[in-house]
This record gives sequence, C-alpha cells and structure tokens, in this order.
Amino acid sequence: MARHRGPTCRVVLDLSGVTWGGDRNEATAQLLARPGVLEVKVDPHRHRAVVIHDAHYELPDLWNWLVQCANDGEQGRGHA
Repeated sequence: MARHRGPTCRVVLDLSGVTWGGDRNEATAQLLARPGVLEVKVDPHRHRAVVIHDAHYELPDLWNWLVQCANDGEQGRGHA
C-alpha cells in the first residue's frame, strides 16, 4: 500500500454471496479495483475480507457494489 495520508476505516466484508469470494487473488483484485480501497486481506476459507478504506470515499458505494455483485450473478463483477 502506498503511504496514504488522511482518515481511513477498517471494514470486514462477507464475500460468501459472490462467485469470487473463495478465491484470494480474484477477491483481492476485485476489491482493490474499487474507489477508495487501499488495502485488502482476504480469508478465502471464511469468504471474508478485511478492507482498509479511504474515509473520504463513500463506504456505502462499496457495499452497494458488493450486493449488486451477489445479485447479478455476472461472475461477481457488478456494475461500476
């Protein structure tokens, strides 16, 4: 992670609803591609990820995207 200056938040995400939730590399890539996500640690066995998020970005946007991934069934890609 590049040195980030400013407030961050830590959130634990349940990835059990998305197709890539059990794949560490894919989950990490998908989450790091989202705006505001600074760092990701994925536990593929528990289908969970700990995300460090820039507090200046809207956390509900990340959550809504994740829910959309689970609902769409489009290989978990969701809509941006």
